[in-house]
Amino acid sequence: MHFAAALCILSWAASATAAPTKTSKAALFKPRALVNENSTQFGTFIEGAAVDAAGRAFAVNFGANTDRNKLGKINVGTGAQKEFFVDTDNATAFNGIRFLCDNEKDTQRESRVQVLLAADQANKRVIKLVRDDTTITRSVFCTDPSMLQGVPNDLAVDYKNKRFYLSGQAFNNNTVPADGEVWLCDQEGKPTKLSDEKSILGRTNGIEVSLDSKTLFVSEAVNENFAPISNKIISFAINADGTIDKASRKVFFDFADDKTQNVDVDGMRFDTKGNLFVTRNGGGEVVVLSPAGKITRKVKLVSTNFPTNIEFAGPQGTDVVVVGRCGNADFGTGVGCFETFKSPNPGHAFTELVRNSKANCAFL
Repeated sequence: MHFAAALCILSWAASATAAPTKTSKAALFKPRALVNENSTQFGTFIEGAAVDAAGRAFAVNFGANTDRNKLGKINVGTGAQKEFFVDTDNATAFNGIRFLCDNEKDTQRESRVQVLLAADQANKRVIKLVRDDTTITRSVFCTDPSMLQGVPNDLAVDYKNKRFYLSGQAFNNNTVPADGEVWLCDQEGKPTKLSDEKSILGRTNGIEVSLDSKTLFVSEAVNENFAPISNKIISFAINADGTIDKASRKVFFDFADDKTQNVDVDGMRFDTKGNLFVTRNGGGEVVVLSPAGKITRKVKLVSTNFPTNIEFAGPQGTDVVVVGRCGNADFGTGVGCFETFKSPNPGHAFTELVRNSKANCAFL
């Protein structure tokens, strides 16, 4: 992730008043390595791409492969990397991360107040971090001992209703419905299991909330003999209380239609037009799905065959950042890479953070 005085990206105030820079169509969707295997300071378990209101990008596993309790940040323009947070609990294994609030007022320093959630995959809990100037306060926000081991893997935010959705999976030789779960954490951190063995039929990983907060999207995969044989994105209508309508289950996209059902879906993010950007872990690409669930584009990545997550960053939120272990390194080996490409539309998360950045940062 980044910074230093010279590396401070635009504050909200600056980005809100500056005229947007128009990217030519020819420059869109052209991936480039932001850091490579020789320049990275991130480990092989890099995950959890996130963005704040200034467009700074964040990820987990800053440092060595064993440093899963560390978060880092990167300058999307220069590739400069820096440590952001180290959990004093060495057993923590961060995975998904999301910024909830970013009250950015001072152009001469980093954000005054930030609130973010980080999924601790190893300990069945979500950690809340509140950053006030240079001090970060840590607390356990949401946890339940009955969660499947592997939950939470990723996080989705309903910015409108201040709710948080969790996914996770057990990667077993032959998948059964109990190998995936979806949970809700309300604003107070109260956990509720949403899925059962009739609503979720496989491993769950990528998760995202629609722009209007009415639909939950989650990936669902099935293994046979330790290899994926099915990958789908499932949608559920969200009830008024934040739970899902299990009877509303629909297949938003089945990758068997693309003949790539053997490639796992990992992180997913919406842009502001409702296009869903999906990483294909093991396929080395990002697939863009229209609001109607049709493939409109595939972006072949240049530095990783195993993209784990994705976010829209940069001062205008149009720099798509993809993270994953570099090259073709085997699972648990190698180091973490970042690459980026331009999108015509900003990301939904970035836009919501900017929209609310002048408000009191009492999101939670």
